[in-house]
Amino acid sequence: MWRERTFYIGCSIGIWSACILGAILFFTQYQGDTGNQSASPDKNPAYTTQQIQQLAASRHLVVLTQDAYAAQKKQLTQLQGQLKQLQQTIAASSSRSNVGKNQVYVAIQPGLTVSETGELLNKAGVIDDVSSFVQATNQLHSFIKAGVYAFPMHTDNQTVLTIITK
Repeated sequence: MWRERTFYIGCSIGIWSACILGAILFFTQYQGDTGNQSASPDKNPAYTTQQIQQLAASRHLVVLTQDAYAAQKKQLTQLQGQLKQLQQTIAASSSRSNVGKNQVYVAIQPGLTVSETGELLNKAGVIDDVSSFVQATNQLHSFIKAGVYAFPMHTDNQTVLTIITK
């Protein structure tokens, strides 16, 4: 008889413990979710377009429509094709002569900022100073066009800007 009592006591303690832990988990999961619109996405999955854009901006992201995404993807595919063609042309011409040995080919992708473009050109050896390139670009008030460009090594900023803003 004592064995049956301990069994029942153990079961009831286990059931009560599970209920208490379940209640604790339930209440801590929904603690603070009082209808606040700035709650995290996993707690409130229904957001307006404006809220999604604000959340993306706070995380330094960009929200694209399907059409804008498709356009950027198409443009990127075209740039990759142009880059492949240029690489094949360079490979063919470099095997025949020394033409192109003092030139650098750089692919400027759409959406890059002026400073990112300057860093890309600096890493490729086209320009020597990123900050002077950014200043020259800001004074020009022109847009940098995406594409694949051939630059002479260590070119001045005005020549580079003339090439990429045609």
